[in-house]
Amino acid sequence: MNFSKAMLNNAFKLIIAALVAALALRSVSMRFFFDYSTGFYTDSGLTAWLSLLIPLTLVGAAALFCKTGLPSLGSYQLRRSPVLAVFAALSGGVLVVSALTMAKDYMLFLDSGFSQFDSVRQGFNHQLYMIASFLLGLVQLAVAGALLSGKDIFKKLSLLYMVAVVWGASNMVMVYVFYAKSSSVAENIFSMGGAAALLLSLLYLCRLLAGAEAQGAGLRLFLWGGVAAVLAIPYYGVDLIQRALGYVYAGEVPPQCQLSGLAMGVFVLAFLASVQKRGHEAGEPAGQHYKEQGE
Repeated sequence: MNFSKAMLNNAFKLIIAALVAALALRSVSMRFFFDYSTGFYTDSGLTAWLSLLIPLTLVGAAALFCKTGLPSLGSYQLRRSPVLAVFAALSGGVLVVSALTMAKDYMLFLDSGFSQFDSVRQGFNHQLYMIASFLLGLVQLAVAGALLSGKDIFKKLSLLYMVAVVWGASNMVMVYVFYAKSSSVAENIFSMGGAAALLLSLLYLCRLLAGAEAQGAGLRLFLWGGVAAVLAIPYYGVDLIQRALGYVYAGEVPPQCQLSGLAMGVFVLAFLASVQKRGHEAGEPAGQHYKEQGE
């Protein structure tokens, strides 16, 4: 293993360590130091801040390793990967089901005026989110099929993954308008920061798959993908577990949106695992794999 690829592997290990720390600290914070009736922390937010600062510090260190491992970040070719295909299929299924559930709720809203979503009264973005969720779900399922067959669907449809960017932007707007209103700054960083990091990671994932400045896109994907992993996955994942245990609070993100955000966050993390394992074909020039396929 060359030095730059070893640095990339170390960066991914730090991201995993940061995620484990974030999940553990977020779980402790929300289970023992959060008052669900008032929405306030009972420890003045100490564990909430620790669940932010410690993981983000580790992600910052991972970014330094990524910069050292830059030579191993080149073009990325979609190849056969059954494990990554599973994560793509799961995220696709979650998005499609969530979109259909939201559509059913929206039809009920048009008939009765009642809805479980605060965003339903902001018509355009709610509709955009539903449509983008459905389309991204289909794209994720197509990506899963490509990962099983080994065919690179982005060779001819290089901008197909722009659907993910549209979904990420719509998700961030929804979170900003309706769900980033906690009395705790740390909680708002989890919600808004996680949504923003998820959007940026999907943007650079789109650029990477399209072969646009692949090395820079790969570096930024690791940075923002790491941030998304330690913010979005613990925020949505722990809240979903607490919801299942009967703990809910005012202003909480709806479960359909939580599941979608969690599914995409986990997919981004799984994609990072695939990238660090292969090292972007050991830093071959961007677009080279397309040339080789055409020969």
